Amino acid sequence: MIAPPKASADTIPTWRREPYRALFPLGVLLAWAGVLHWLLLATGVIEEYRSVFHAFAQIEGFMTCFAGGFLFTLIPRRTQIAPPAAWQMALAMAAPIAIVIVIAAWFEKWALSQIPWLAAMAMLIEFAVSRLRRAKAARVPISFVWVVLALVMGTGGSILAGMGAALGEDHFWLHAVGRNLVLQGMFTGMVLGIGGFLLPVITRGAQPLEPAVVSPRGAALHLAAGLVFIGSFFVEALISVQLGFALRAAIARRSFSNVAMQSFVARRGRARWAAHWLIFWGCVTAAMITFPLSFGWIRFETLRDS
Repeated sequence: MIAPPKASADTIPTWRREPYRALFPLGVLLAWAGVLHWLLLATGVIEEYRSVFHAFAQIEGFMTCFAGGFLFTLIPRRTQIAPPAAWQMALAMAAPIAIVIVIAAWFEKWALSQIPWLAAMAMLIEFAVSRLRRAKAARVPISFVWVVLALVMGTGGSILAGMGAALGEDHFWLHAVGRNLVLQGMFTGMVLGIGGFLLPVITRGAQPLEPAVVSPRGAALHLAAGLVFIGSFFVEALISVQLGFALRAAIARRSFSNVAMQSFVARRGRARWAAHWLIFWGCVTAAMITFPLSFGWIRFETLRDS
């Protein structure tokens, strides 16, 4: 078992020493809030369809709470460095609530909602980078580079989406790229990089496999894969939807060559193996489905113009 930092045993309260105990239930409540919208609409309690509410509740509410609980719990245990401060926990819990309930989705104040989102993302980046830099290399899996890349996708995506909306129709493709980086890229990146370490360590305190020896080549490969993954969203918007999904499928497939993940799968079962494969086949299926749709749309446009 990976024990929390020694100093925390007697002096740090449980909600900071094991942050998932607070953040995971909050995430579940926000997930129910996102689903509740459909129930209220179906039963006639509300009559207006709020187009962004479900997406915000699920991604910037529910899944952000799980990402924060994961990072706040796993990184200190892997690095043996202090858990999050009280203010970091407070921000991690308050920001999703503000985004989903108070500001964003329900009242359709998209731009305003991104202020707490960006604050939460900046805090998570600082938390992850500061602790990973101080940790001994032997304790940190090399694939943890995806943690920082995923948080950068969440932050950069929000900024790009705002820029695209503000610059007008000619630059609206930036909004599409930014939205997809937040809604698709951030959490997919986390799963591809470190999904195999999540459940056993957090829920059972199980000992994950020791990370492979860190090498410049290995770090460069992970960084390159992450940059191609990010670039695929620009390819999707500017060149080809199919090519964008195909690139993401290739990166998902490449993640299976991670030796630590293969060993983890062999020892821990098939659930996370299935999750990784579903990402791969999801991207492949999306590319296959959008190809005939786009081809049909091109034919329709050609016939209409003629």
